[in-house]
Amino acid sequence: MLPRVEPSRESKTSAGLRVYANSWFSLRDRQKTILREALGRSHLGNAPTDECRDVLLSGAVHTDSSLDDTISPTRESELDASSEDFWKVLVIDQHARELLAPVLKVPELRACGVTLHLGLESARQPIPDVPAVYVIQPMDQNVQIVIQDCKEDRYARCSICFISSVRREQLERLADALARAGRIQSVTRVIDLYCGYVCLKRNLFTMMPCVASRSFRRLFGTQANEMTIQSAVAEIVEALFAVCVTLRCVPYIRCLRHGPAEMIAQQLCVKLWEYLHTPGGAELFRERHEAGLPPLRRPLLALLDRSLDLAIMLHHGWTYEVLIHELLPYELNRVSLPLEKPGSDRTRYDLDDESDPFWAENASLPFPQVAEHIESALTAYRAQIQEINVRTGASSGFQQLLTDTMDEAQLEAITQATGTSTRDLAEAVAELPRLTRRKRQLDMHTNIASALLERIKTRELDSLFQLEDSLFAKPASVSMAPIEKVIRSASRLEVKAARDQSITPSNMSSSEQRGIDCLRLLLIYLLLSPTGVSQAKLEEYRRLLDACGCPTEAIDYVIRQRAATLRPTQQLEHPRDRGEQSPTRQGSASMISRLGTAAGGGKDMFESLVNRVYEHGHKGLMQLASTVKGLIPTSRSSIVTRVVDTWMQHPSVEGTSSAPVTARDIELSSGPVDALASLLLDPLVARDGRGSERSASPPSLPFTEAIVFMVGGGNFVEWENLTAHIHGERQLIYGTTEMLSPETFVKELAAAVRPPSPLNGSHVDAGNAKAA
Repeated sequence: MLPRVEPSRESKTSAGLRVYANSWFSLRDRQKTILREALGRSHLGNAPTDECRDVLLSGAVHTDSSLDDTISPTRESELDASSEDFWKVLVIDQHARELLAPVLKVPELRACGVTLHLGLESARQPIPDVPAVYVIQPMDQNVQIVIQDCKEDRYARCSICFISSVRREQLERLADALARAGRIQSVTRVIDLYCGYVCLKRNLFTMMPCVASRSFRRLFGTQANEMTIQSAVAEIVEALFAVCVTLRCVPYIRCLRHGPAEMIAQQLCVKLWEYLHTPGGAELFRERHEAGLPPLRRPLLALLDRSLDLAIMLHHGWTYEVLIHELLPYELNRVSLPLEKPGSDRTRYDLDDESDPFWAENASLPFPQVAEHIESALTAYRAQIQEINVRTGASSGFQQLLTDTMDEAQLEAITQATGTSTRDLAEAVAELPRLTRRKRQLDMHTNIASALLERIKTRELDSLFQLEDSLFAKPASVSMAPIEKVIRSASRLEVKAARDQSITPSNMSSSEQRGIDCLRLLLIYLLLSPTGVSQAKLEEYRRLLDACGCPTEAIDYVIRQRAATLRPTQQLEHPRDRGEQSPTRQGSASMISRLGTAAGGGKDMFESLVNRVYEHGHKGLMQLASTVKGLIPTSRSSIVTRVVDTWMQHPSVEGTSSAPVTARDIELSSGPVDALASLLLDPLVARDGRGSERSASPPSLPFTEAIVFMVGGGNFVEWENLTAHIHGERQLIYGTTEMLSPETFVKELAAAVRPPSPLNGSHVDAGNAKAA
């Protein structure tokens, strides 16, 4: 019998269980362990085992049993660098490159014995004395390249790790070709990793960028045909299945009705059921110590369509990572800074919350607070340097240690000149790596913050942020007058740029971006305002924005979306329009007026603040942080957060509405979101793999873990809102087809209503036939 635990004191057992709970639901940690196991154990055995040989010859899909327990790390004894087979070559395709980039850096690859990583499609020289590991997507052209490499004895041996599940016919083709060439002995292992997704953070993942590109137009475009939709749905199902295998769980699946999310839920339920009823398939969802037991982990998998909330994808955010994603090229956790001068190379930084404590603590904070924290961190760094200088008595000598390598004679000279003991100097030298790494990180964030400030100034994001804040807080109270003023100012900026004789591509780019910013503001107004815009005014705004080079077809999509979801109930008074703001939004409407009072400035106040940063450097960042705190928005649950929160707290409640759910339905609801048209499926009880209309035994207790997947694209604003409101004892993983910046999403909206290109004429006919 377990000992009784006092309520006020946490025992080691409960603490250990809490750590284990957090570790099993960390998707990135588990994926990283799988990849390390695949790379680190590839050197074991100099020849294929009888089992591996039988698998290749029989054509069966082989999964290495050593990967069953993904929680346990690779043992040090197995990663013996003295072994002649420890060092290896890693061969990857584009899918594997995207998979590994945010998870395993070069030092971690080297720890797994990888001395060289090469592209599968690139020209590779033979290295016949070194084993190789292939991490590739199971595509016919990739399999053919591997076969050719084996025939040419390009490497001593090879281990083939397929990112997704390899088809039986592909494995049979591989086995037959190797048998005919007499090269079966060259393949030591063939495994399925089930890692067909990209982990950007511990609880954030997307599909492979090379697979999920343009997912919104493929699923929600007006010309999308059945073949395109089915292809996109199959790709999403494959990625979500891989997530379930990585987490070793069989989730309850809940989705919105009448959209791609319902199709995905049904097909995923069928796929899970089929594997659970296939000999050996159920072991994919169990840890090694759970053999023979039913699945013990049953989180909620919430599938939502992007059409549920379009406005959040257009919103100008104000947190550090949101601004980086919007204003700078940011992909696979790597940010690129603007060119300092034509012809120079771009400066690129990898942002990793595991190795960079500052990024981990500040990525989701409002930008003014980040600027303040940069200054505070720099002050602390200088204080540490000064303290070491005082302790060693070598102010100039230690600064030289930070930048140069000193020989033994120089160290001895400093010791004698300052009277510093050898121990103090040794401790100071021991601090060098940490302080150097810290200074490099702070310099990186200072450079990134300066680049963000320049774009905030150029695009006047403060005024747009104010208008959008008012729209989200109280839509009916915002008229078109201030929005029209912003649109006309962008049009005048474009005319001025066109007449300027010193016009440059950067000037044209900034004016176009300013126009897209105004278009985003107009689209948010059309989505949230209960009154809308007259047709005459809308055409006028369209002409002004067309002159700025904006993709105004996005207006057509939003108008169609608004017309399709408009209902009589939406003409009722909005709860936030009854005279008082929501408690979570009190004070936000007067944000700019408070900002002007604090700064003593007017319309050009923000521009003067940014100029101050350039004049005073790091000190200017501090002044900016202390002055623009009025731009820090108050927290408010988004539409998606409200839906997920309700589904987690009330798992047995299932909406019965037969009409499609809309964003306005949720916004107009003052109570819990419990009447949405949704479907609850349980793969364990589905009959013959077909999801029933309702789970046979819905869970009676609230969910403590949830996987939220947004179909059609997501962004960091939505992810941050979810993690800010669903935390504590509840854990959440957010996934989406692709992370889209607001500008990219505007272009996706525009492309969703454009007719397909002539190259896809057959698709046009299919789509027209379907519409008819």
